[in-house]
Amino acid sequence: MNAKIKPLAEQVIVVTEASAGLGLAVARRAAAAGASLLLTSVDEPAVRKLAEEINATGGRAHAVAGDLSDGEACAKVARAAIARFGGFDTWITAGGDEAACANGAREAAAQLKAGARTGVLVHMSERVLGPEVRRALKTYGRAVKLTQVTLPRGLKSFDGAAAAALYAAIEPLSQIALTAQGKLPGATLARKHQGLILGVGILALAGIAVWVGRKRIAGAARPHVARAVRPLVIKAARRRPLQAAVLAVKHPRRALRLAAALR
Repeated sequence: MNAKIKPLAEQVIVVTEASAGLGLAVARRAAAAGASLLLTSVDEPAVRKLAEEINATGGRAHAVAGDLSDGEACAKVARAAIARFGGFDTWITAGGDEAACANGAREAAAQLKAGARTGVLVHMSERVLGPEVRRALKTYGRAVKLTQVTLPRGLKSFDGAAAAALYAAIEPLSQIALTAQGKLPGATLARKHQGLILGVGILALAGIAVWVGRKRIAGAARPHVARAVRPLVIKAARRRPLQAAVLAVKHPRRALRLAAALR
């Protein structure tokens, strides 16, 4: 499903509780990334003002007031997103209870199935969703990928959490637990670069074998290792050419050694 998920600049994102706090931080970061936004909150004047600010700076945003723990209010928000933008790709519950999350999942599943496309539901809360809610969400099938972002208690800065929400919008995982500082943990970031990390790890092991092993064994193993590693390294470099170029500039000798080893 990940291959079908659009980049942020092409997505329509529903952000709940967007008038203040975490929802406001998510909305502003998503607007800066180029996403089109359907903003909702119980505070109608505040959420409409935010939409006007985003539109005034060249963004695309539409505001609808509503308490998403109410099923009909949630359906109204979904209908507004469809009417204004033709649908939505990601639904982010930036606060709210489990009922709001379940209602959002229902509306997301309905419109995504109708449009024959996949999308993401991101639920952000200090509490992990209960098993009953998770079982209910599974009934909506594979049209919606749920990511639970667990927030640390007493979170004061919302920048890291907002970044995590948008990370989940393009790299959905079943669960992300933020650090005490409200940032993505290293293990989560490592998943994004797993191909490159695997290639580097194999190369490191091969290097150790050459360093401490006998020359004949290392010489015999070298072509086999190179054949196994070459497609992984090439794939990682093609996926992230800018990062690969930066690494090559910073470490030219290592880059030349790597190129020679993979010939």
